[in-house]
Amino acid sequence: MNKPRLHTIALRQTASRRMVLFGCGAALLGLAGCADQASDRQFAGDPKTVEPGASSPALAIGTGEVGSPTAVPTSLPISALLAPRGTHQQVIVCQPRAAMVIEAPSGTAHTIWERSGRVIWAAALSPSSAEAALLTSAADHPIDWAVEFVDTVSPKTNVVEIGNWVANGEGYPDAVAGGTGGITWLPDERSVVLALPTGGLFQIFPDGSQISVAKASVAKRPSALAISPDGTTIAFVDQPSAADGTGIFAGSMKAKPIDPIVVLPADRSGNRYARGVAWVGTTSRVATIIDREELGTTQGDLFFLDTQTRMPELVWTSPVGRDVASVEAFEISPDAVVTAFVTNSARRIRDKPSSVWVAQIDGPAIERFDLPVELSLPRIAFITEGLVVSGIIPGDRDGIGLATAYLLAPNGKLTALYREAPEATPVASPLASPVSSPVASPSPVEVTTEG
Repeated sequence: MNKPRLHTIALRQTASRRMVLFGCGAALLGLAGCADQASDRQFAGDPKTVEPGASSPALAIGTGEVGSPTAVPTSLPISALLAPRGTHQQVIVCQPRAAMVIEAPSGTAHTIWERSGRVIWAAALSPSSAEAALLTSAADHPIDWAVEFVDTVSPKTNVVEIGNWVANGEGYPDAVAGGTGGITWLPDERSVVLALPTGGLFQIFPDGSQISVAKASVAKRPSALAISPDGTTIAFVDQPSAADGTGIFAGSMKAKPIDPIVVLPADRSGNRYARGVAWVGTTSRVATIIDREELGTTQGDLFFLDTQTRMPELVWTSPVGRDVASVEAFEISPDAVVTAFVTNSARRIRDKPSSVWVAQIDGPAIERFDLPVELSLPRIAFITEGLVVSGIIPGDRDGIGLATAYLLAPNGKLTALYREAPEATPVASPLASPVSSPVASPSPVEVTTEG
């Protein structure tokens, strides 16, 4: 792995308090038109109901008006919008054949996993950050699947192999290597649930126990998935056929295999793809990115979808202009008060910097901060020190970019937390020597602002 090299970067930080939540009406209408195609089945097991008054905590601060049938949410001041909301100090950054953990605010980074013969499909930190769960396969072919439970402090790794009957699809003719896979922890940290790219959802325990959550005939090409905060409900993204787009499905974890309902039908024209999914606190809503291709240039918009009513709510879309932006990744804060997301140029303009946005859930407050670089494969984490945005800076080194991370502090200042040095050992190589492994920098460097 590589030595970090931190340096001061001039950044032009742009704060935009304009409310863009109303966004593109055409996108909302197009998505809402699919609601009547959804399945009317209820969740298997106990029905998922919303308790009276249950909603995002952001609504609790609404003042309302006399005679108003609903409370009017109050706009959060920037100090509250950027207030720390996380409970840990670690973030994970992954390359195809390596994973590292970065500590904030020190910028200390250390490699927790690196293999030359295997690749990472998906990764997730446990709620306490004590362990990372990696979904891996053979490097040259999507076989020999395994979940690797990696201690984030010690070099201890526990490998749980997924049976060959899952990997080669025997008995499941619909199973194909067409999904991207996903993995998430259950709230009690005793097990993970994974979406296998070759088909099927599985609950995996560190002792090797495995439970089928959904067969490959139900989840044919699954990708992202999320477990509700109480651990009772699962939502996942799936592509029913190669000609369709991707849709969102949900089911009860109390009865397995699940009998999922359709939250967002897969687009039969193949022009719309759901990407990523997360629960919005304890509500019945999930968040997702909808990639729309009907206009030629793929544009990702951020939506909330109610798993009961299946009604979509447009959260953010790029303002109309010459350079349209696309949402690349998002994260819901643990208290479900704000959401953070990263945007890149929808036209994939080379070297155009990414932007990170922090928006109030169920409220109008929103702020934008421009990063000094373009990030691919971005990840967002709410930590005790603020908000960390990490990812890969696209590079020319055999197609492998450089890992980097930035800290957005409660005062709105961006700090270069970690950056991989280009002259160090490529992460795709076998285990690096101690000399070429990442080491902690003396201290993070503040990104300066102009104008």
